[in-house]
Amino acid sequence: MKQLRVLRSLSGTKQDLTELYELMRGGQLNPPINRITPEGIPEGLDRLRKGGVAGRLIALYED
Repeated sequence: MKQLRVLRSLSGTKQDLTELYELMRGGQLNPPINRITPEGIPEGLDRLRKGGVAGRLIALYED
């Protein structure tokens, strides 16, 4: 098992994170979701690298 320790975060303070979790828990946070197919993953990764995605990319697999 590899043990890691987080030394700092670039995403805000501990209070910011606590408030973010509260928003998520209360359903008040609705980030943009971009649905892609498994075949679209390579293109999606390119878009992420270039900063061309607002929100999250979600790959949907059919049953």
